[in-house]
Amino acid sequence: MNDKLYSPYTEMSVVAFYTRFSMNRGSGLSFPKALERLRNHLLKLSDRIGNANVVELELPKRHKASLLGTIPKTLFRAFYKLSQDGIIEMNGSAIRLCDRDLLIKK
Repeated sequence: MNDKLYSPYTEMSVVAFYTRFSMNRGSGLSFPKALERLRNHLLKLSDRIGNANVVELELPKRHKASLLGTIPKTLFRAFYKLSQDGIIEMNGSAIRLCDRDLLIKK
Protein backbone atom coordinates (compact mmCIF):
# COMPACT_ATOMS: atom_id res chain seq x y z
CA MET A 1 0.00 0.00 0.00
CA ASN A 2 1.29 3.47 -0.83
CA ASP A 3 1.98 5.25 2.48
CA LYS A 4 1.39 8.66 0.91
CA LEU A 5 -2.20 7.81 0.01
CA TYR A 6 -3.09 6.05 3.25
CA SER A 7 -3.19 7.37 6.74
CA PRO A 8 -5.23 6.32 9.74
CA TYR A 9 -6.67 9.84 9.92
CA THR A 10 -8.03 9.58 6.38
CA GLU A 11 -9.64 6.26 7.19
CA MET A 12 -11.19 7.66 10.38
CA SER A 13 -12.54 10.65 8.43
CA VAL A 14 -14.23 8.34 5.95
CA VAL A 15 -15.75 6.24 8.74
CA ALA A 16 -16.95 9.39 10.53
CA PHE A 17 -18.50 10.72 7.31
CA TYR A 18 -20.45 7.52 6.65
CA THR A 19 -21.54 7.31 10.29
CA ARG A 20 -22.95 10.85 10.14
CA PHE A 21 -24.55 10.10 6.77
CA SER A 22 -26.23 6.95 8.12
CA MET A 23 -27.44 8.71 11.25
CA ASN A 24 -28.92 11.57 9.22
CA ARG A 25 -30.69 9.14 6.90
CA GLY A 26 -32.00 7.17 9.85
CA SER A 27 -33.47 10.26 11.45
CA GLY A 28 -35.37 10.98 8.24
CA LEU A 29 -37.31 7.73 8.30
CA SER A 30 -40.26 9.12 10.21
CA PHE A 31 -43.65 8.98 8.52
CA PRO A 32 -44.49 12.74 8.61
CA LYS A 33 -41.17 13.65 7.00
CA ALA A 34 -41.53 10.93 4.37
CA LEU A 35 -45.07 12.11 3.60
CA GLU A 36 -43.84 15.68 3.14
CA ARG A 37 -40.96 14.58 0.90
CA LEU A 38 -43.33 12.48 -1.20
CA ARG A 39 -45.76 15.37 -1.61
CA ASN A 40 -42.94 17.69 -2.66
CA HIS A 41 -41.56 15.09 -5.05
CA LEU A 42 -44.93 14.56 -6.74
CA LEU A 43 -45.37 18.31 -7.13
CA LYS A 44 -41.89 18.65 -8.65
CA LEU A 45 -42.58 15.82 -11.10
CA SER A 46 -45.83 17.53 -12.09
CA ASP A 47 -44.11 20.91 -12.48
CA ARG A 48 -41.47 19.41 -14.77
CA ILE A 49 -44.14 18.39 -17.24
CA GLY A 50 -46.21 21.56 -17.19
CA ASN A 51 -48.30 21.04 -14.03
CA ALA A 52 -49.73 17.80 -15.37
CA ASN A 53 -52.33 15.98 -13.30
CA VAL A 54 -50.79 12.58 -14.04
CA VAL A 55 -47.14 11.79 -13.33
CA GLU A 56 -45.21 8.60 -13.98
CA LEU A 57 -42.75 7.26 -11.45
CA GLU A 58 -39.58 6.67 -13.40
CA LEU A 59 -38.23 4.23 -10.80
CA PRO A 60 -39.80 1.38 -8.87
CA LYS A 61 -41.25 2.54 -5.56
CA ARG A 62 -38.59 0.71 -3.54
CA HIS A 63 -35.86 2.69 -5.33
CA LYS A 64 -37.88 5.87 -4.99
CA ALA A 65 -37.99 5.25 -1.21
CA SER A 66 -34.22 5.19 -1.07
CA LEU A 67 -33.93 8.40 -3.08
CA LEU A 68 -36.45 10.10 -0.78
CA GLY A 69 -34.45 9.03 2.27
CA THR A 70 -36.89 6.53 3.70
CA ILE A 71 -37.69 2.84 3.58
CA PRO A 72 -40.20 1.19 1.22
CA LYS A 73 -42.71 0.41 3.99
CA THR A 74 -42.87 4.07 5.04
CA LEU A 75 -43.16 5.25 1.43
CA PHE A 76 -46.00 2.79 0.78
CA ARG A 77 -47.78 4.12 3.87
CA ALA A 78 -47.37 7.67 2.56
CA PHE A 79 -48.81 6.71 -0.84
CA TYR A 80 -51.68 4.93 0.90
CA LYS A 81 -52.42 7.94 3.14
CA LEU A 82 -52.51 10.34 0.17
CA SER A 83 -54.72 7.89 -1.71
CA GLN A 84 -57.14 7.42 1.20
CA ASP A 85 -57.38 11.21 1.64
CA GLY A 86 -58.43 11.51 -2.02
CA ILE A 87 -55.35 13.55 -2.88
CA ILE A 88 -53.91 11.04 -5.38
CA GLU A 89 -55.01 7.95 -7.29
CA MET A 90 -52.50 5.25 -8.10
CA ASN A 91 -52.50 2.99 -11.12
CA GLY A 92 -49.20 1.14 -11.27
CA SER A 93 -46.46 3.69 -11.88
CA ALA A 94 -48.98 6.36 -12.90
CA ILE A 95 -50.03 8.75 -10.14
CA ARG A 96 -52.99 11.06 -10.73
CA LEU A 97 -52.99 14.24 -8.66
CA CYS A 98 -56.68 14.55 -7.76
CA ASP A 99 -56.42 17.55 -5.44
CA ARG A 100 -53.32 19.61 -6.07
CA ASP A 101 -54.35 22.24 -3.48
CA LEU A 102 -54.50 19.65 -0.70
CA LEU A 103 -51.22 18.19 -1.87
CA ILE A 104 -49.63 21.62 -1.43
CA LYS A 105 -51.33 22.53 1.85
CA LYS A 106 -50.94 19.33 3.85
